[in-house]
Amino acid sequence: MKKILCIGDSNTFGYDPERGRYPADVRWTALLGKEGYNVINNGQNGRTIPAAADPSLRRRRDLFAVTVMLGTNDLLGGCTAAEAGERLERYLGGLSGLPVLVISPPVLQYGDWVGSAYVIEESRRLAGIYAKIAERYGFRFADSAAWHLSVTKDGVHLTADGHREFARQTAGILAGM
Repeated sequence: MKKILCIGDSNTFGYDPERGRYPADVRWTALLGKEGYNVINNGQNGRTIPAAADPSLRRRRDLFAVTVMLGTNDLLGGCTAAEAGERLERYLGGLSGLPVLVISPPVLQYGDWVGSAYVIEESRRLAGIYAKIAERYGFRFADSAAWHLSVTKDGVHLTADGHREFARQTAGILAGM
């Protein structure tokens, strides 16, 4: 079974603003498991882009792929898209040599957690920045904004339908790796 390590924030964790966490059969990472992958969910609520990747990851030759979807919390914390991109570039440098799929997060929408047009626009800019970074490293890239994912009333977190579509799109990309 192909092993996938999914690194991300609360949308990878499967956070549900109504109940705390979606059941496993709803989370996009668990849905990938139903596609025949052995998924390690390394999503953490509130995670910003770490300063560096865990050096032990470079030795993980058992991984079919590593997905990285980070940046939302950086933007919500005051970073610009360019600053998030700089952070991501440093982080991804620690993953060179691994089969990485960089995923730009869903675009933020007005909601309980998002009230700024500026932050929403910065979230739109992430895809272009991340695509260039992924290309420099030779990593695969996916723009989740192009998947038209539904988010909850907080403007940040995926709905159950959003998780299903995210899993479907991600599985399609992984099948081509």
